[in-house]
Amino acid sequence: MQSRHRVPRTPWLQAAGVLACMGLAGTAAAANLALNKAATGSAACNANESAPKAFNGSVSGGNSDKFCSTASSKWLQVDLGSSRSISSFVVKHAGSGGEPASFNSKNFNIQISADGTAWTTPVTVSNNTANLTTHSIAAASARYVRLNITTPTQGSDSAARIYEFEVHDAPPAAEKLVQVLDQVPQFGIYRSTEPTTYTPPAGTLMWKRGTEFTRKLSDAEKAKIGDDVALRITYHAQCDPYDRFASAFFISTPKGTAPTVDTPRVTFTDFISPFSDMWQGAKATRVYPDAPMDPYAAALANPDRDIWVGISGGSNPQYGDDACENHGVTDPAIAEVGFKYSLALVSTKSLTAGSDPDVVSVLSRSSEKDADIATAAV
Repeated sequence: MQSRHRVPRTPWLQAAGVLACMGLAGTAAAANLALNKAATGSAACNANESAPKAFNGSVSGGNSDKFCSTASSKWLQVDLGSSRSISSFVVKHAGSGGEPASFNSKNFNIQISADGTAWTTPVTVSNNTANLTTHSIAAASARYVRLNITTPTQGSDSAARIYEFEVHDAPPAAEKLVQVLDQVPQFGIYRSTEPTTYTPPAGTLMWKRGTEFTRKLSDAEKAKIGDDVALRITYHAQCDPYDRFASAFFISTPKGTAPTVDTPRVTFTDFISPFSDMWQGAKATRVYPDAPMDPYAAALANPDRDIWVGISGGSNPQYGDDACENHGVTDPAIAEVGFKYSLALVSTKSLTAGSDPDVVSVLSRSSEKDADIATAAV
């Protein structure tokens, strides 16, 4: 059994929420002029998927936390309440809320108006596939902002899905990305020997017969970590079509000390892989919504410690109805791997000077515990 510092399990944000209650959360994001402002839109798919859902500041509430419309003319409009200076927009499409990237808006435009009648169109987008898009414009004054979705998805689905539509008075900050792991394979959880078909990249440690990987952050990578650091996990389907539990973690060690599989770690988050295999087109790859990990920013950037970031998962790629077996795949380098994960740390801000990096000690002193629930046979 590995030793871990554990906190209550709320998907994605469990540890961050505990630390925020302790007063350790990072600085707030830049102002969104459209947040909770009066909103209208084309006819909604359902009563709980109306226009205001795209301006509530949340993407994590599931299917009912978005604006959805199948109307012939699909649009979303917000009243900022008064004339404001506008410099950029952020649109969080279906993938930002955890839906398939095939549902992301393909073609759309953004309009602004002083009176809600006369409109100009500073942004026009064609062939988008991204979960989240940012759009800078020359600063302009407007009270009303409108998003028109002309092609709602990548395929034939006719519903427009917008999880958030943000309006900002400053250009979006440049993204600083630390690519920790790039398509590391997840071997079978029931195998009894180490994989012979894969050698980890230099500096990457492989544990538990190819189901755990971790890598030390360089000083240059630590310098990219800011107050708003978030996890970005990508799932690349292969031969295991079932869902699997996994987790992302980090380990803090004295300088020059490499961890072992039993070194205590801090779990960022637990998550579940989707039902998918490598033949399912757009569904074969899933980019999870960025998971805010700002309470850990100073710990991850700590110049006095070695910081190792990793992922723990595992698969079950050969079980009679395995996706590779059904397609005649015999190459063991493919057939032994259920799927692959990529893991990145993403920031747009700098790290606040003087931030306390000793998050591990804080977690150790926390009174929070996991809860066991006993049930009877049913």
